[in-house]
Amino acid sequence: MLFALWLACASDPEAPAPEAGEGAAPPAVLTEVRLPLLQVEGRVSRDAELRGLVTLAVELGLSDLPGVVPVVSGGVLPVAFLGERSPPARQADARLVARAAPDDTIELELELCVAGGECVETVATAPRKAPWPAVGAVLEGAAEALGVPVDEATRAAWSTPGSKDDYAELMTGRAAAQLYGILPPSLTPGDKKDPVLRAVVLDPGQPLAQWVRARWEMASTLDGGKAGDALARAQLLRPTSPLLAADAAALAALGGHAAEARLAWEAVAATALNDLNDRIRRDYLDQQGFEALCRRNGIGNDTTVVF
Repeated sequence: MLFALWLACASDPEAPAPEAGEGAAPPAVLTEVRLPLLQVEGRVSRDAELRGLVTLAVELGLSDLPGVVPVVSGGVLPVAFLGERSPPARQADARLVARAAPDDTIELELELCVAGGECVETVATAPRKAPWPAVGAVLEGAAEALGVPVDEATRAAWSTPGSKDDYAELMTGRAAAQLYGILPPSLTPGDKKDPVLRAVVLDPGQPLAQWVRARWEMASTLDGGKAGDALARAQLLRPTSPLLAADAAALAALGGHAAEARLAWEAVAATALNDLNDRIRRDYLDQQGFEALCRRNGIGNDTTVVF
C-alpha cells in the first residue's frame, strides 16, 4: 500500500543546510559523474584491454562513494541503471587518462569538475599490468574532491588486484573493452574463446569479470539466470559494493522475484550509507537534519512524497 504524505520541511527551502557536528561525515548528495572511457597517451601495449579494465574499475569504484552515480559514455549500463533514475542534485564531469611512463608503467590521472566548482585532479603511477595502486589512489582523490567518506574496506577493495593471473586480467580488460565498444563484439558470442566467458573460466574469483558477464548476459542473451549467478559471485567477491547489490536487486525485480528482490535491497541498505540516520548519535535524524535532507533533494513545503 502506498501512502502519500505532505511533508512540511523547512519554512525556507532555499535556506542553507545546518552544519554537521564535529567529526560528522558529510551528507550524501546525489551526484552524477559523467565518466568518459580511459584515454591513453603514448605507446602502451594492449591499450584496448587497459582502457577497458581501468574504466571498469573506476566505474565500480566511483559507485562505492555514497550518493555517487557514475555514467560511462557508451557501452552497456549496469542493471540497476536500466530504469528511470532520480535527477541528481549535482553533476560532475570526469577526465580519465593513462600516460605511458618508463619501465612499462603508466601515469593514471582522474580529474573531476563539479558543476559550479573547481576541477580537482589526482595523478598516480603503477605498473601497466597491475594498475590497482593507481586506481585506488585516484579514487581516493575523487572521494576527497566530492567530499564523501570512504571506509577502509572500500579503500582496500580499490587497490586489490582482480586476479593473480595476468592473463585472466587481460581477458577481463578485453571483455570490458567489448562491453564499452572499444573493441568489436566477439564473432562467436558464448563460445569458449569469447573474452567474457574466458575471463571467468580462467579465474572465477574476479569480481570485475563476473560483473562484466552479468551485464553482457542481460544485454546480449537476456538470460537473467546466468546474469544473476554472475552477480551473486561478484557480490561475494566484492561485498563492499552497493552497486553490485543494487544490480542484483534490480535483476530480481525485473524477473518478478519479489522475495529475492527484497533480500537484495536489504543487502543494498547494508552496504550503502543511510541518509535518514544520524552518523554521530546512531539514531534517526532530528527535525533539523530531516529538513536539511529534504532541501538537498529538492523537497519543499508544496512537495508530495510517496513512500
